[in-house]
Amino acid sequence: ENILLIIIMLAMIINVDKKKLTEPKAMFFLIFFAVSSFVMSQFSYNEGIYWRQKWLLFPYFFIGMSLIQKKHLDVKK
Repeated sequence: ENILLIIIMLAMIINVDKKKLTEPKAMFFLIFFAVSSFVMSQFSYNEGIYWRQKWLLFPYFFIGMSLIQKKHLDVKK
């Protein structure tokens, strides 16, 4: 499941619309995700806790990334 998550995350990161990154909602997402990742890393020093808490942060990542995606995935044929 982790490999599938990494593939989906990379596809979303590659498909980011760079023009949308300067919008306030994108800036809020980036700041929120960075701060919440830092806070969770401070409290999840135990690996068992980390694997349970990563599922709390992924929905925010996927929702935020969906706000700054291009209309179509650029796939080279």
